[in-house]
Amino acid sequence: MPIRDAFPGLRVYRPNPQSMTLHRAIEYARFPVVLSGSRAGKTWAVSHDSTERICRDIIKFRDTVRQRKQRWPYLRYWFVAPTTELTDEMRDVFFMIIGGINDRLHRWEAKTQKLWFKHLPLMIHFKSVHNLESIKAVGCNGIVADEMPSMKKGVLSRLMMRLTDRVGWMIMDGTPEGRNWYYRDVLKAAMEGDKKYHYVKFTTVGNVAAPELVAEALEMKKYMTERDWKREFEGDVSSFTGLVFPEFDPDKHIVAAVPPARLALLKTAGIDWGWSAPGAFEAIRFMNPAEGFSRREIYVHDEHYAERTHVLDDDEVKGDTWESIIRRVHERDSLHRVYGDPEEPENIAALSRRFQNSGKDKLIIRSAILPKKDSRSKAGSSAYFARSISLLAKLLEVDRLFIGQDCPGLRDNFLTWEFKEDEETPKRGNDHGIDAVRYGVLDLLRMTHERYVYRIQQEIPHEHISGITANVRTARL
Repeated sequence: MPIRDAFPGLRVYRPNPQSMTLHRAIEYARFPVVLSGSRAGKTWAVSHDSTERICRDIIKFRDTVRQRKQRWPYLRYWFVAPTTELTDEMRDVFFMIIGGINDRLHRWEAKTQKLWFKHLPLMIHFKSVHNLESIKAVGCNGIVADEMPSMKKGVLSRLMMRLTDRVGWMIMDGTPEGRNWYYRDVLKAAMEGDKKYHYVKFTTVGNVAAPELVAEALEMKKYMTERDWKREFEGDVSSFTGLVFPEFDPDKHIVAAVPPARLALLKTAGIDWGWSAPGAFEAIRFMNPAEGFSRREIYVHDEHYAERTHVLDDDEVKGDTWESIIRRVHERDSLHRVYGDPEEPENIAALSRRFQNSGKDKLIIRSAILPKKDSRSKAGSSAYFARSISLLAKLLEVDRLFIGQDCPGLRDNFLTWEFKEDEETPKRGNDHGIDAVRYGVLDLLRMTHERYVYRIQQEIPHEHISGITANVRTARL
């Protein structure tokens, strides 16, 4: 059968101008990289572009058959996405292009999500790649990777390996997720003109095929900051420069398993009390270099993140309290000390009395305050605030601070905490877990801490710890 008869959707497809920037590269671009705003039409454009590429591959394949140079029995393509839902969306668009499943033309295997063409040497496999082990060692002639910025680190290399023996192509698309592995390894290179890639940008306003959507996006300008609007509707990666912790990379700093407490040199916790706003408890292990942790790693491993958490256990209080949370972690880990936000000294005093009288469960609970001789003493002061943020940033930069996967609140804080429009001071409100960690690592800011084997003041440049400034950006330079 004529090749394009198998894809009737191609005959009625009318690309818009930004779609054409992708389609014009078919002849020479092996690895197109599509950066897209929300609902900018990239799935529709990428599906048609990949279908056109498949048609051209079939023509070349038939030529190899006629010349008796055929290297494989049929052409294989993968359409992959980070979740099953996104994979289903891609499959539905492709089914529209082929005019729906026709038993005379196709064989659809619902269990394996494979589509075979009965009159063409062609198989399409729709796959979710949330599990890296599902990327089996088979060769592919082409791959469509939808929402690749949301995929796990390691996916790219495995997909590239599937293309090697057949010299296949791959279209990568998605809305940016911050400066993660995809930004570093793919998007930045494509934007800077790396000849390996062909960079294309889709914006929501550029999706002229959907005027109602364009109008909606423009209307949203009234209700969103310019930075947020550009990120959402223009796929603007420059908007990520306003993050307080651009050093934070979930692929590196989120870990599935945290070393056990018995291997830790110091075990602390920090509490940001909260009430109407969420409060946060973050437990921290400072690993012992004598136990094999030569880089002296620090792990945040346990979290409580909720609103309206009472301080003390009481017969009338239902659910967790700060006391019960501390006691539970202390019984398991034998904490050395807990630091609380000094803005609520009565909470610290009440908890301290409870744990001072706990016999073998005795625990030191303190305000997050530096020694009195240090004029920058209070944890809530701008100087301490700047110093502690600077310290966390440096620990992330040198890959010494890690977060367990059971701390989603802290993870979201690191990913989204931004500076104010003046780009000098951070916004408050999305930082509760970070505040708790700042209190919990207070000992690293105590320059006189006894026999502290981390020698943090030697391993990290001194200005990152003791630089005194109310300007957070200056403190971090």
